Amino acid sequence: MSAPKFDGVAFEVLGPVRAFHGSTELALGPVRQRAVLAVLLLRAGATCSSAEIIAAVWGHRPPRTSLGLVRTYVSRLRRVLGKDSITSGSAGYVMRVAPETVDALHLEQLLGRVRRMPDAAGRADGAAELHEALSRWHGAALDGIPGPFAQAQRTRLAALRCAVLEECLAAELASRVPVEALPRFRAAVAEYPTHEGLVGLLMTALYRSGRQADALTEFRQLRERLFDRHGAAPGPEPTALHDAVLRSDRRLADVRRDVRTVFPERAGHALPGDLPLVVGRREQIGLLLDGLTRGGGGAGVVAIDGVAGAGKSALAVHLAHRVAERYPDGQLF
Repeated sequence: MSAPKFDGVAFEVLGPVRAFHGSTELALGPVRQRAVLAVLLLRAGATCSSAEIIAAVWGHRPPRTSLGLVRTYVSRLRRVLGKDSITSGSAGYVMRVAPETVDALHLEQLLGRVRRMPDAAGRADGAAELHEALSRWHGAALDGIPGPFAQAQRTRLAALRCAVLEECLAAELASRVPVEALPRFRAAVAEYPTHEGLVGLLMTALYRSGRQADALTEFRQLRERLFDRHGAAPGPEPTALHDAVLRSDRRLADVRRDVRTVFPERAGHALPGDLPLVVGRREQIGLLLDGLTRGGGGAGVVAIDGVAGAGKSALAVHLAHRVAERYPDGQLF
């Protein structure tokens, strides 16, 4: 059978790594061959050197045959996907795929487009697309794929899933009777119990359903979870929402408004949401926190270095949340 045309291939990484030509699933080979494909897909358009791929797939202790294995895997992937699927040069390998052919890249692109829409109606239509795309998630991203790159991407894509879920629920809150949607809001908070945006949406849905006391209870439980897990307190946005629920602020009842715009993020406070877990980083977190907090009230400076996809940004954001109270005038990302 001849290799399919590369332009006709669709890729999935939001679950097991798979590729399809039409309705036919392609045989992508052994797990580390699929790990190499995952690196090239999620760094679409960027050149990846052999050393970067080796570090991404095997970490700091690759086998002596790793360079030859990378060449073999790329050659086999070309036979399956098409000879033009992966190009190579002196600097390394590159895979030029259209974002809409890779489920994770398509979801990121779609989320960005929805967030840029100026009107509520457009955002609602976009959220429907997001919800449909979210339904294609099949378990953990890059399921079964080994290596530090895959682990870091699983963390990043879990955060992406959370962001998409928040956008979908915000649109649902503006278009449905809140009480009908409460089970979905509760399920989202159960999955991401320390995500302040999702808890805020649940609080608003409860308030609009006439359950003010339950909304206040959700904030109290968020505060307890944040302290128990991270030694942190809720940020300014959920705190302001709690105060608004307490005083029955009329803006909370306006279903035409996205509740997240009622209490906008303060200027200079622009950290992305924290992740519920940074895997395998306890020692590094301790060293970095020591570097940031040494010297009493002074500001420390630390640097994080590592190969692409190793989780540098996720670690930096987690650290920023851990020390945010030391910088009350602002935190930038």
